Amino acid sequence: MDLEKLQLSVESVFGKRIVNRPDCEDLSIAIFKKTKQLINYNTLRRFFRLAGKKNNSNVSKSSLDILAIYCDFQSYFDFCTQLGAIDSLGKLYKLQLVVIQQKSFTITVVEKYLSQLNKNEHLYSLMNFIVLLAFNRGDVAFLKQIFKIKRVFNGDDYFVAHLYFLIQTIGVQVQNHPQFSKELWKSWANEKHARFFYFELFVDMNNLINSHYIGIEYYLKHTTKHQDLIFAHSLIAWRYLMLGKIKNAKKEIAYIENIPLKENIHPIPIARLFNCKLLIEYMESGNMSFNLLEEISKYQKLFSTNTQPFFEHFITEGLAATNCIELALNFIHEANKKVQLNQNFYLNGSSERMKIIEAYCLMKHGNKKESKELIKKINLEDLDSISKEYDSIFYYAIDKSKNQDKDLLFIRKINYQKLYDLL
Repeated sequence: MDLEKLQLSVESVFGKRIVNRPDCEDLSIAIFKKTKQLINYNTLRRFFRLAGKKNNSNVSKSSLDILAIYCDFQSYFDFCTQLGAIDSLGKLYKLQLVVIQQKSFTITVVEKYLSQLNKNEHLYSLMNFIVLLAFNRGDVAFLKQIFKIKRVFNGDDYFVAHLYFLIQTIGVQVQNHPQFSKELWKSWANEKHARFFYFELFVDMNNLINSHYIGIEYYLKHTTKHQDLIFAHSLIAWRYLMLGKIKNAKKEIAYIENIPLKENIHPIPIARLFNCKLLIEYMESGNMSFNLLEEISKYQKLFSTNTQPFFEHFITEGLAATNCIELALNFIHEANKKVQLNQNFYLNGSSERMKIIEAYCLMKHGNKKESKELIKKINLEDLDSISKEYDSIFYYAIDKSKNQDKDLLFIRKINYQKLYDLL
């Protein structure tokens, strides 16, 4: 089968069918002109099965390599490898045509389609395609069940790049179709994989104030785990602080005040909790207590052995907003060292946010030249899609004198004016 496809590929490059000895002679010349390697016309006759039954023996691997090189591959092995990818891509396109003809989806039918693809980028491409179709068609019944698709959500986590970006697609589609959000949140809040992948992996900070807090409240109704409680109550408290409702924020923090912050709790929820505590003190007194800053430093040391800079990446938001500039720069320095050792794709968005917060802190610290040099390296398009607007607030706060009202409309729209004013 591969030999037949190589025959077709050679004929395609040559520009005509190979049907006789003169064709083989002309092809031999064309191959030499292109590759500077010689294949005898008799070898080509055997390759195209034109030499008679007795003489149609298999050609050598070296000859197959030259033919593959003539077709712009590195070798016959490379041709066969890429041929598999081409066949798989063709299967993906055919499945997309089948999928687009479906008026609605069920988990069983989607599993059937996905089972026809290897678990690689083509499978996730088809799944992305199905997600987009389902949202655009308003197929809420299917979307409510989407995290039950075992072919996709079966124990893998965000370390799988294709799965990571699929979840971002789902998150962005919820943002783009707010009319479905409450119904989806209510369903997903009670489903294990949806809780992890949607609610915990990518918090919709862009819409936390105006709408996503409702999903977090649904999530909160279905958990008693310490980590989940810290995560959810801290986000709701952050929302209240952004609305200037300090008493409400303090009530949320009071619910989790006595939960022991142990090392087995993920560092991001702990960082979010401390961010709330920082803002409460700052908004009430304009200062930070020594005890709170000491406690933050203690937990930073606790997580220092964690090779991923999760704690540092998130605590700097609160430190920057409360004018703890030197401590923020210290944590950013530690985070950058970890990123240099562990350059993982899922850190790209938060690492870009770190550049922004570092440039902000340098500017506040009086290091304008360093800040401006760092600003040149910032690309807002590299921020995580689901929190790009929220993260951009720190960027626009670096030098407020350069901002125009039209540039800041989005801050008022998503209700983060309080954060911008603090910075």
